[in-house]
Amino acid sequence: MNSLFKKTILAAVFSMAFVANASAVMIDGSLEIAGAFAPVGGTGLGDATGVDILGSIVTGASGDFAAGGLGFGSAATVNDFNFSDPTPFELWVAAPFSFALTAFSVDILTASMIEVTGTGTVQGAGYDDTPGNWIMTGNTANNVTFSFSSSTAANPTQVPEPASLALIGLGLAGAGLGGFLRRRKVALYSA
Repeated sequence: MNSLFKKTILAAVFSMAFVANASAVMIDGSLEIAGAFAPVGGTGLGDATGVDILGSIVTGASGDFAAGGLGFGSAATVNDFNFSDPTPFELWVAAPFSFALTAFSVDILTASMIEVTGTGTVQGAGYDDTPGNWIMTGNTANNVTFSFSSSTAANPTQVPEPASLALIGLGLAGAGLGGFLRRRKVALYSA
């Protein structure tokens, strides 16, 4: 057998042997954070241009967030944000997870209530970056309360890593077999 053919088959078998070990690990679950805020840039909440977060803690966690050690009373940091600045930034950190805000909209802004919704990316050690949704609601009934929730869900339309690696392995095997047959055909006609 041809040396090139042997090497190609060996590479294909080697790459397919590790297919089962390669997979995307998306973050799944939800996280709730509550705390205090102050409207900024106006005379009150109704004409605010942003919020300053004065303090926050985790009030609920499920899925990977709970498995990561987050639960009621866990430390959480929510960063201040300006309603007119769409620049992506890290909205919250509740170690070992964080949420990078990519887009948001102010859905309700009255003298007594605020609701902001958006999307971003949840990150955590040992996990792949995962798309997530978030919502922040606040009211001035107690003058400084807000609640924040974030949820993630794996994207079911993504192609799993093992399948793409298997396709690469099959392509390598096919290319090696084609090269071997082509050389053998040339050798047969040359003789």
